[in-house]
Amino acid sequence: MKIEIDHPHGFSNLGMKPNNEDSVFPQINEATTEDSLFLVCDGVGGRDKGEVASAVLCETLSKSFPRDFEEMISPSDFKTALAKVYDRLNKLEDPDVVYKMGSTLTFLKFHSGGAMIAHIGDSRVYHIRTTSNHPILYKTEDHSLVATLVKAGMITIEEAAVHPKRNIIHRAVQPNQKEPADADIYETTDLLPGDYFFMCSDGVLENLTDEKLVEILLKDNSVKSKIDEIERICEGRTHDNYSAWLIRISNVSGNFNLKTNEVFVLKEVLQAPIPVEKKTMTEAIMVKTRKYAWVLTIVVLAIIFIVLRAYQKKISNGHPIQNDTTIRINSPLKEISPISVPKDEIQNEVIRKDKENDKTPIQKLQPKAQVEIQSNDTIGKNAMNKKTKSDAKSNPK
Repeated sequence: MKIEIDHPHGFSNLGMKPNNEDSVFPQINEATTEDSLFLVCDGVGGRDKGEVASAVLCETLSKSFPRDFEEMISPSDFKTALAKVYDRLNKLEDPDVVYKMGSTLTFLKFHSGGAMIAHIGDSRVYHIRTTSNHPILYKTEDHSLVATLVKAGMITIEEAAVHPKRNIIHRAVQPNQKEPADADIYETTDLLPGDYFFMCSDGVLENLTDEKLVEILLKDNSVKSKIDEIERICEGRTHDNYSAWLIRISNVSGNFNLKTNEVFVLKEVLQAPIPVEKKTMTEAIMVKTRKYAWVLTIVVLAIIFIVLRAYQKKISNGHPIQNDTTIRINSPLKEISPISVPKDEIQNEVIRKDKENDKTPIQKLQPKAQVEIQSNDTIGKNAMNKKTKSDAKSNPK
């Protein structure tokens, strides 16, 4: 990743204090588009050399990192550099002072892997994108008493701005501490042309709100005009020292390779010859097969589905193999040839139904054919008797 910036602008002023304990890097009016490291440090301790602590921070850290944008840095690199700061402060501490000298820290470094932000105390860093619906992409969280109270919901942001203990911080860079303060570190690769990075000491925040900052950065004017407007807001109304940097990204190009920590400029990548790997015929076929494997899978599944559907249709329209019971039930002969059924079965069926429905004793039921035969015999016998009687009358003895 290759990052380019517009000319950076800043300021560092006394406010209503007798001396300026803020330190910045680079020096005001000395920054150029070649600078990739920016620092704002606010010394604490008053007469106990707060300005010394902030100056040591800026000097030591500025010598620990390259000026250019090319070399990548990591959080471990920053921690190593901060350890050097503590070593120097430990040697400089005056045993006669009552309060230990110390300083806040805001650190911004552009490199081939993006941007790194680190901070300790209540000095602040913003990453702002004016084209976004939520312009403030990132803002450091103050290590202060009032910030803790706001986070806990005990006071509002407006109340924090005028709170009597708003200057109390619970983390600072100080010498000879049992547990030296660690920095909160933030890294980002989400960088676009037009993005702003604003860093400042807490004196600036006495009169500058987040909303006002965004409003100023949204204006269509130069970086110098924007920082001048912020400085005017602070003039004559700020009690503490107030210092700030405003940096605008002008261009971002290239692609960051996370595996090798190398940077490839897009133009060079496009112009570079594409390496061709030689493969055997079998390997080439396997590569193509893998490429179209999902297509082949879909085709095979479709064929299987069609075959199964055709087989089911054939079964439903034809004469499938069935057992004997199925043949007797479904046989068309039983439906169209009831004559082939024996009379005994019909008689038994009639008897069974009569038994169930009429509850008539079986012995009183007789087949219809038998009833008819008995009736004919009776008629014949009666006729014979009548004929005999007639003959006897006509031929008396």
